[in-house]
Amino acid sequence: MRVGIGELRDVTLIEGTAGPVDDDATKDAFAIKHGWDPRDETDNYAFFRIIPERILAWREANELTGRTVMRGGIWLN
Repeated sequence: MRVGIGELRDVTLIEGTAGPVDDDATKDAFAIKHGWDPRDETDNYAFFRIIPERILAWREANELTGRTVMRGGIWLN
């Protein structure tokens, strides 16, 4: 999967494997950390865990070189 986070000029792209989260302990931890529990909403929400393989991040065009900060699941310097 690939997910983009951020605004037009401040972007993080995460590529990796995603799968559903079924255990209540992880869902409880999410609710505690964020102060919001999607399970209390009337809409249907799903929880997914992303295992990143590649992450790219940049703000401006001058940062396009070297924007890969993770490759093969390993952080780069």
